[in-house]
Parts: sequence; C-alpha cells; structure tokens
Amino acid sequence: MRFFKINANKIMIVLFVLAVARMVIVFANDETAVHDPSFFPDNETILFTQCRSDVCHLATYNLISSEFHVFPQPDSESWSDGQVSKNGEIIAFSRRNLDSIERHIAVMDVNGNHVRAVTKQDSDLPFASFPSFSADGRYIVFIRGRYRESGANRLTGRDLFLVDLDIGKEIKLSDFEFYDLNRPYFYRDSEQIIFSALGPSSPAFSQSPFLFEYRNRYGDNRIYLFGGDRPLSFENAGLVPFFKNGSSSFQPSVSVSNEILFVSITNEMDGVRGDYNYDLFINRNGSISRLTDWRSSFSEGGQKVGGARFVNEAALSPDGSKAVFTQDKEGLRNALWVIGTDGKSEVRIDVP
Repeated sequence: MRFFKINANKIMIVLFVLAVARMVIVFANDETAVHDPSFFPDNETILFTQCRSDVCHLATYNLISSEFHVFPQPDSESWSDGQVSKNGEIIAFSRRNLDSIERHIAVMDVNGNHVRAVTKQDSDLPFASFPSFSADGRYIVFIRGRYRESGANRLTGRDLFLVDLDIGKEIKLSDFEFYDLNRPYFYRDSEQIIFSALGPSSPAFSQSPFLFEYRNRYGDNRIYLFGGDRPLSFENAGLVPFFKNGSSSFQPSVSVSNEILFVSITNEMDGVRGDYNYDLFINRNGSISRLTDWRSSFSEGGQKVGGARFVNEAALSPDGSKAVFTQDKEGLRNALWVIGTDGKSEVRIDVP
C-alpha cells in the first residue's frame, strides 16, 4: 500500500472552515439511543452502538434474518463507534472504562473474542474514536481529541491518527486541531483518507484574513481528501473541499467502488424556512444524486416550512446499494433507518 507523509512543521494555516450549525445530542438519563451504524462486508449486517445513560454497547442487526446481537463486554467498560475490517474478520472500536474519560482503540474478532488494545491512552488527547480499516487490514485511521470544560460540543483539538497493526506503531497524521472531525475513511485503495471537519482552532487559523473569502467561496462544504496525489495542507490556500453540494456537504462514507454517501443541509436549495433539513446524497464519479427529499409537504403564508428530518449519522454499504442512518429526534433515537441508493424502499428498524 502506497501511503503518504506529512511534515506538520511546514503546515501554515491560512484558511477558515466556517462553523456550521451541528446537532448536539442530549439524551435523558433513561433514554436509549443508537448511533454510528455501518455495514459488514456482506452488505446485510449492520454494526451499531446502543447507549443508555453513559454506558454503550456494540450490537448487530441482520437485514435478512432480522436477528439482533449484542456483544458481551465487561460491566466496567463502555464500547462504541465500531467498524468492521474489509475482510469481515475484525472489529475495531472505542473502549472506555466507566470511571475514566479516556478512550482508546481496541480490536476483537467478529465473534467478540480476543479483545486487545491497539492504541495507548493519552492524557493530553484522551478521546480516541471512530476507527476505520485500510483495504488490506494493516492500518486503522482514527481521531484523537481533547475535552473542553464547557460548551455545547465538549470535544475539540481533533486530528487524524494512524496505527500500524503489524508493528503496533501509532502515527499522528495531521496537526490542525479541528473543532470537529467526523469518522475518516480510507479512499481509493487506501492511498487517501476522506473525512469532514469543522474549523481548526489554532490562533493562526482563527485570525486568518482569509476567513470571509473562504466562507463566500465554499460555504459549509467541508469534505476533504488527505494524502496520495492530493495532500491536504494549508499552504497556498490548500484547504479546499473535495467537492461542493449547495451550501453544505459533510459526513462522507464510501463504498468499495469509491462512491461517496454524504449529508447536506437542504433548506437553501429547497427554499425551505425553519429548522434545518438534512438530506442524503451520493457522489458517483463526480455525478451527485439526491437520495432523500424530506421537505415538509405543508406551507405557511405561501412559504415552504421545513420538516426537520435530523440525519445524525449515515453510512454506505460496501457495494453501494443501500445506506443506513440514524435520526436525532425525540421518539426516533432508538431506531435504524435503511434506504436504497435509488432513493426508494426506506425501512425503519426499531432496536430492542
């Protein structure tokens, strides 16, 4: 696998990514919710996280058999944010002791056995999560970040990290200190990483004279490629979205054939007022198609009014035939939703 190198000392921060309104999930102590769904290589089994209060478990649901399975874990731990290797043999996930805020990346086989940590705990960057495998299963890309004392989003200072499973070495790939960074994915035979991120927090970036220009040019389109023949850097105005879709595009996931599922806020393109609508789109070799249209069907004073369909997390199946997503809306948080990438056959799955 050809990979990339980065010299963090040469990065000059000269652009700004506009902070976009992002949903903050606040659950009541007794509310159960699912999040971070993804597919096994069979395209029919969904891996997801189910949380109640501050304890999370990894679970699966099979679309053919309708069977649920919860992976057993120690009572003293919380497991979340799982991802399956491309050969379907290993699951990587974020593991935390309940008496600590620190998380590290662990792996296990798909039967839930042979659990082991593959990253060390880091008191300076205690949050480690959202792992994804390279095509050959040797590397895991993930994010690290730190916690803030207050604020709606308690995480900040997020960057890309890589762990080589063959030698157990952890490498820091970026030095951007993003306010937010969604799950990264290997892309194009693992030569690149695709991800979406929100505004690096360093003073050099936040005080940049390019802030206004960047917003006018790119809006809240913030899906980036990193590595290979398109390295992400801030030199010479290099922080440029991979593609644009209306005023907003973020949260990509990819298929084996490099199709990209992503989320956009569609109020502006639909002429809808009110709460934000989040719709699913797919990018196939540069051709973008809209999968969902969740505008409200009623109007108010001649103006369309948003129905506020809150897509929380979404993932594309390996063969690109379907997408799974969750919603952040009262009464819908403990459910998975599956839709074909032809935009049809939406199914709701209520999780026990």
